[in-house]
Amino acid sequence: MSTPPPPSTQARRSAGEAKKSTPPASNIVTRNGARKAKIQTRAMSAGAKPSASVLAAKKKAQLRKKQTVDTVLRDHYQVAMESKLKVKGATGFVTEPRMAEHRCLWDDTYPECPERLIAVVDRCRELDLISQCKEFAPRAASKEELLSLHSPSVYDLLETTHQNNDEKFLEEVSSKFDAIYIHPSTHELALIAAGSTIDMVERIVKGEIQNGVALVRPPGHHAMRAEPCGYCFYNNVALAARHAIDKLGVKR
Repeated sequence: MSTPPPPSTQARRSAGEAKKSTPPASNIVTRNGARKAKIQTRAMSAGAKPSASVLAAKKKAQLRKKQTVDTVLRDHYQVAMESKLKVKGATGFVTEPRMAEHRCLWDDTYPECPERLIAVVDRCRELDLISQCKEFAPRAASKEELLSLHSPSVYDLLETTHQNNDEKFLEEVSSKFDAIYIHPSTHELALIAAGSTIDMVERIVKGEIQNGVALVRPPGHHAMRAEPCGYCFYNNVALAARHAIDKLGVKR
């Protein structure tokens, strides 16, 4: 029996190259194979039980869908609208035209001048504001009221200047303090400024009026217990607060 001849070198090379160029059957992905794999994966997922965390997340999502979300919008005008329904009391008003007399005799350019009060009162009248208020007559504070806060020396000093027309004397006394001037009418007008402020606060505390404004001068907020200071002689607001605490039962 004869042996078949061995393949030629060229034939062996061609067979080897053909073998290399053909990919393994397991790496070939066909459309039909992909469809089968997808169906198989779904079947496996349907049969498997989801984890507790997945179940909790799904339950939370379902509850969230059932809940209605209400957005609360704040109405910035609600307080103003509600206040229209409230019964309002009157606004008190007090001033004294004579307070324009208090001025510096030796310096016409002094910043604290009658026009500071006159301009405010005129503007209130122009806007017809005063007619809408309940006006009260001004009154002077008593010495007892002043001494509830101030030193007797302040009262006694200012009393010596009352209706004193000696300009040199008034300037000399004024120069002993910080940023004040004294006019012959200063003491009387300072008493009226303090007393009118006290009276306005008392009317508010007692409920006679809802609120009020006292357009007065000399001003008072810089005045100290034992000396005038910064245009001020008697501390009008502090005296009114002291009166409310001592006489009207206000706590603070």
